[in-house]
Amino acid sequence: MQFLSPIDLSKNELQNARIQNLATAPTSPVDGQMYYDTTLKTLRVYASGTWKDALYSYGGQTLTADDRAKLNAASLTEFGYLKGVTSAIQTQLNGKASTSHGYHVPTPQTADARKFLRNDNTWQSLPAASTSETGIVQLNDNINSTSATQAATANAVKKAYDKANHSHPYLATSLKGAKNGVASLDENGLVPSSQLPSYVDDVLEYDKLASFPKTGESGKIYVAQDSNKTYRWSGTAYVEISASLALGETSSTAYRGDYGKIAYDHSQKAHVTGVKGDSETAYRTGQVNITKANVGLGNVPNVATNDQTPTYTAASANANLTSGEKLSIAMGKISRAITSLISHLADGTRHITAAERTAWNAKTGKFTGINENYSTSDDNASSGWVTVAHGLNTEDVVVSVWDANDKNMITTDISIVDANAVMVWLPKADAGTYKITVIG
Repeated sequence: MQFLSPIDLSKNELQNARIQNLATAPTSPVDGQMYYDTTLKTLRVYASGTWKDALYSYGGQTLTADDRAKLNAASLTEFGYLKGVTSAIQTQLNGKASTSHGYHVPTPQTADARKFLRNDNTWQSLPAASTSETGIVQLNDNINSTSATQAATANAVKKAYDKANHSHPYLATSLKGAKNGVASLDENGLVPSSQLPSYVDDVLEYDKLASFPKTGESGKIYVAQDSNKTYRWSGTAYVEISASLALGETSSTAYRGDYGKIAYDHSQKAHVTGVKGDSETAYRTGQVNITKANVGLGNVPNVATNDQTPTYTAASANANLTSGEKLSIAMGKISRAITSLISHLADGTRHITAAERTAWNAKTGKFTGINENYSTSDDNASSGWVTVAHGLNTEDVVVSVWDANDKNMITTDISIVDANAVMVWLPKADAGTYKITVIG
């Protein structure tokens, strides 16, 4: 968008603005023109016939590229070091000896406390203790430690002493599983059944029937955990001790309890013993055929909704529908309204008369011209106001200005002269440059 006249912001802020970005300086500049140089990374302004860096000047002198590079590399902290430094302080700093002069205490080792300052002015780490060298030794409170570089604490030594001094009876191997001895354990850490009384393992549990021993024992009860069924060994096979009763509806099954509850509840309810139509006086029993007339619907057609065939007579004139009126009367009013609408749509003049249409078409509401068509003073050699005589006979107008060559819209000052003319500010330009449209 091009502006042909100065923009006065009336001392308001220009917020979130961006200066034109160019890799090279624009041609034909004027004093005060600015742009941001994307190559030099600086804001430049044109003054007295030359482009100058607006961001890198001090005391009227422009900084060199090397000066700018040094400033850009400096941090705010580094600039803070310079603030308040006097020549006397600088002199003292210059007089300080370097670290290579004489003996100086090296930087303290705060990250590692296990270091000492040796006579050669260096920090050395303390060695770890071993069986062959003196050094720092770490304490260990674990009596089971096997470390050769750690020392046991007094507490660990006391625990080891107490454990060694505690008496433990010796158990002979010959006593395991023997009479008046102790029971032994199998590979699963359990006492074998041979060392248990016979009544202890009379009930044996397995995850399922298929997991039972191939050959069972008499006098034992076997339990299948997946079905909770119990079995005994008959000598040749496993037999279920208490056979389960299956649910069903046969003579050998049990009837479902929920079905029985439903049947009982139904038996306790009242039942229909007969039916009677609205126009009938006596109840009928047995297989009864109910008609529409029996229930008072004799005049209702028994057809699908989209097959209804209402009858009506079109109203003589257009009228509004009334609540509670008969369907035949309402349909007659609707029919009359639809007929009138169809007739209206067929009328080519619609809502205006022929005379109104003629007057409307004669109206002039737009003026368009090129600046070469204005008065002789319009095509001037310098910027200035041009008068556009539109003849629309109204001050309520909208004015737009376009570049006739590149078709871009122009923003410029516009002033209303009277009901038939406006003034437009145009810069120095060739004839036929600007297209002005006035709509009233």
